[in-house]
Amino acid sequence: MPVDEWVPAVSIDDLSVGERRMFRHYDKRIALFRTANDIYAIDNRCPHQGYALLQGEVKEETLTCAWHNWKFELDQGGRASFGGEAVRSYPVEVRNGQVFVSSPPVVSSRQSESDLSTTPPSRRSALARAGHGRRRVGRRMG
Repeated sequence: MPVDEWVPAVSIDDLSVGERRMFRHYDKRIALFRTANDIYAIDNRCPHQGYALLQGEVKEETLTCAWHNWKFELDQGGRASFGGEAVRSYPVEVRNGQVFVSSPPVVSSRQSESDLSTTPPSRRSALARAGHGRRRVGRRMG
């Protein structure tokens, strides 16, 4: 199984406390937030309606989506405050003045069925809704 890769995101000097930055890695847009306590990396799309979370407000370790007021706990891995769908978070490291984000390996847009067996149930549901994964093939008789 492929290992996550550490991707250089931004210089630590370009991300002061209270600031945010967005960077792209392949087709991902990842938002970086630096609070007084830590640096966090999350998908830049709210799982509710897809709004750019970089536009949200951060108070302490809670990010509030500017569009529909969904709240995400940055220090809890992007967990939604009210029990809704979490936003994907990524591990962050600072090395030699550079912020690195751990990003999973790039996977083709169509996963094989064997890949789906190792995919978490919540992700399998999303893939199924998007039309990926197992499909019944057949003709209507009659």
